[in-house]
Amino acid sequence: MKLNILVMSAGSIPGVAIIEALRNQNEVPVRVVGADMARLSAGFLLADASHVVSGAHQPDFISSILAICRQEQVQVVFPVIDEELQVFADHASRFMAEGIRVITNPPELVRVAKDKSLTARRCAELGVLAPSTLLKEDLGKVPLPPFPLVVKPRDGRGTVGVHVVRNQRELEFFVDQVSNPMIQQFIEGTEFTIDVLTDFDGNLISLVPKERLQVKAGMQVKGRTVKDSQLLDYGADIVKKFGVVPRGNIQCIRAVNGSLYLIEINPKFPASLPFTIKAGVNGPLLLLKMHLGQKVPPMLGQFQENLVMMRVWRELYTHDQSS
Repeated sequence: MKLNILVMSAGSIPGVAIIEALRNQNEVPVRVVGADMARLSAGFLLADASHVVSGAHQPDFISSILAICRQEQVQVVFPVIDEELQVFADHASRFMAEGIRVITNPPELVRVAKDKSLTARRCAELGVLAPSTLLKEDLGKVPLPPFPLVVKPRDGRGTVGVHVVRNQRELEFFVDQVSNPMIQQFIEGTEFTIDVLTDFDGNLISLVPKERLQVKAGMQVKGRTVKDSQLLDYGADIVKKFGVVPRGNIQCIRAVNGSLYLIEINPKFPASLPFTIKAGVNGPLLLLKMHLGQKVPPMLGQFQENLVMMRVWRELYTHDQSS
């Protein structure tokens, strides 16, 4: 019997990646249902069934998703994009009461990760090194770190609204231009992401560090996997301290002095998920195996080292019968 899976935001880059990760394997038979706000969603061409849904901010969102789950006999739901992460985390128990598992991090982690100023505050509480952080209301009250600085939205995504400022005039301009801004110390160094997978009890299964060789609009478009003991130990420490369960992505910078600074935690699969799968860790598939009660042993360091990814676009085509 096939496992019915619902993938939200099916046309997004991570949504398509999850669909393909589940379709392009033969270990767990699956039937994939895609959901998206857009009628013309690329994920709909890849899924076995599809549903157009409202936005996560709508009051009937959870009820409508539960109705789809009942109709399609869904057993596992994969939330994908930032806008839906908190609402699914907050209502995961409603799904579980009907025998449906939502692949989500704990609600508090999602809340802290969404607000980058809360992430910085939690770093200070946990003794995790992070860039010095100020809010707009702190200006003039506490000393500024030396320029250059970074101005970005507290609740931003990707590189939208992120600006490097090099003097007081630029700081004052962008603090007024950026919505809900925060100011951070600029860290010169090499940026890495670390893909995280744990079991549902928080036991670490896999960490895959990737050097970000080129980034566009906040997405890694060129990268390289690295087996680096400092990064692996660091990732395990962040997972434990923040409670990153069962999947996530850690972004950090190794400064020129070798210190690692936490930039952010993303409680979701990254857009570079296909890169991690190609390196040998199919997170969506492993989560399904654990959902089915199969034992997945730790596989720390069991991925292809020095694998280089170069992202390219591709096109999908269909006939639109509605026009």
